[in-house]
Amino acid sequence: MDLSRDRPVRLLLYYSLPAMVGQLSNAVYNLVDRILISYSVGPQAFSSMAVTGAVFVILQSVGMLIGIGAATRISLALGDGDQRKAEELLGNAFTALIFTSLAVTLFVLGFLPHVLLFFGASADTISYGMDYLRIIMLGFPAMTLGVGLYHIIRAIGNPNRAMLSMVLSAVLNVVLDAIFLFAFRWGVAGAAAATVLSQAAAMIYILHQVLRSRTVIHLRRSSLRPRSAVMGTIYLTGFSVFFTQVASSMIQAVANNQLLRYENSYAVGAYGAINITYMIFLMPVYGIGQGCQPIIGYNYGAKLYRRARNIFYLSLFLAFGAGLAGWLCFQLGAQPLMALFTNHNADIMGYAVPGLRKLTFFFPLATVQAVGQVYFQTIGRPKLTLFLSAVRQLVFFIPLFYLLPLRWGTDGIWYTVPVTELCALICTSTALVIVISHMRRQEGEGPSAA
Repeated sequence: MDLSRDRPVRLLLYYSLPAMVGQLSNAVYNLVDRILISYSVGPQAFSSMAVTGAVFVILQSVGMLIGIGAATRISLALGDGDQRKAEELLGNAFTALIFTSLAVTLFVLGFLPHVLLFFGASADTISYGMDYLRIIMLGFPAMTLGVGLYHIIRAIGNPNRAMLSMVLSAVLNVVLDAIFLFAFRWGVAGAAAATVLSQAAAMIYILHQVLRSRTVIHLRRSSLRPRSAVMGTIYLTGFSVFFTQVASSMIQAVANNQLLRYENSYAVGAYGAINITYMIFLMPVYGIGQGCQPIIGYNYGAKLYRRARNIFYLSLFLAFGAGLAGWLCFQLGAQPLMALFTNHNADIMGYAVPGLRKLTFFFPLATVQAVGQVYFQTIGRPKLTLFLSAVRQLVFFIPLFYLLPLRWGTDGIWYTVPVTELCALICTSTALVIVISHMRRQEGEGPSAA
């Protein structure tokens, strides 16, 4: 498809729909593990997944750091017609994915109990978390390589292939979970083994796609040699996404510890169920953000600034619609949603049902915030994206998790999320108005293709 000429709606659907399916498939890992563990092992093991889930998000963010950083720069290079630079970015990203994942694996395995306690594990849940994460870390390099290459292959024009890798992994994960948990009775270790094997399969598939000769750019041996300037560009561009994911896990750690302070491990399990539900309904929004990234990046690199902005506005509109649909599901379907994820456990449901309705009160605002930050990153403003993410996570989220419960107890923990989303939206909207107005004056609109 011609990113500079085809209709924006057609392009956005072509890139976003596979990304949405891929994102929803990605959510299956935590979702299926949690649901099947709640049915096969019990509520304590289910609560432990709220802790390991926060660690899992950070682990995945390592691949996103390098993959999204490289994908963004590759899109800009291709838009500028610089294929050699794009191939150099691909090779350096491949090298970075391997060595960074090995370093993280050694660190986590060396400090595993401390990591789990930091994220809110209690005496009755830490053993489950240890069993799960030990196995996950053995497959972490394959997971990181798969996640990173997933984002890169979208940037080089293969969104459907990227989607298929995630669908393959998700389907295999469901099948292996059922076998390992119910037939073999391996408990949380079986769920971890299912995740590792399914992600290894996805990595093999997507690596094969990258090595195919029909791709726009190729992985060449000469481009694997690390160059500090190229590596630095990749890490800097992707760091805002990495920071957001890590901060999100830190926030979950704070929430878990606050819930242990004000309530008990069942409330921690409820927050885990709410959080995974929240993230599942955000996945279509992230799919829209990922879909618009290569299109906006290519057009911006080609100096088609007005066209790039129009695609961004269309993405915002679609994301808000998805957010509104999600909000209706949360408010009207809280009971069946939480019953599904918690195996109807009364101890967890008592916290989860009212908590879901309160925590998602301003859910549509989160969708605008998510796509807005993608725009800044895509046009080469990673520092602004990082600043907005830091304000959202460090200035609003974490302090409010401590301040609001002082007045409203457990309700203060649930309402921290909507209050933060409102404050963050004000900041992001202000930055968008300022940046877009400044760019229009500075660019003189450039070529006006729409």
